[in-house]
Amino acid sequence: MRIVPRSPAVPLPPVAPSELLRRLWNHFPGMRQHLRVRGVLWPEIRAEEMAALLAFLGMQPGVERAPDLDRGRVLVLQKGCLKCHALGGEGGRAAPDLPQFQQFKDIVPLATALWNHAPIMLDRIEQSGIPFPIFQQGEMADLLGYLRASSDASR
Repeated sequence: MRIVPRSPAVPLPPVAPSELLRRLWNHFPGMRQHLRVRGVLWPEIRAEEMAALLAFLGMQPGVERAPDLDRGRVLVLQKGCLKCHALGGEGGRAAPDLPQFQQFKDIVPLATALWNHAPIMLDRIEQSGIPFPIFQQGEMADLLGYLRASSDASR
């Protein structure tokens, strides 16, 4: 038997931060189901751990595209964000107001907060009967861009 040396790891292609956040968000329901079946509690993640995970997955802030703010505005409505969150005085009160996300200019603390609050969010979404919003490629960049622009305009 001949042993072939292992080739060096090939780095992952660069990924925009909003794209990794989209993938993480879309992963929440499946992850919760996976953990429940195994009787495992949802793990808390510290910001340093999230930064390492996102870096490992290829996050490159320099590859983020400019958001389409009009598309972001439509997504807030289409995805049902205002059923739980408020924006500009409109919407629900079951979750933090969307302008509060302005504080998360960096994806790492936002991804950390979303991850650590995912069990509560998932329970509330499930109890409300609202379908869990799944984001397609590019939509998270547009949504975040719109939320940031809305927060800036409200100041």
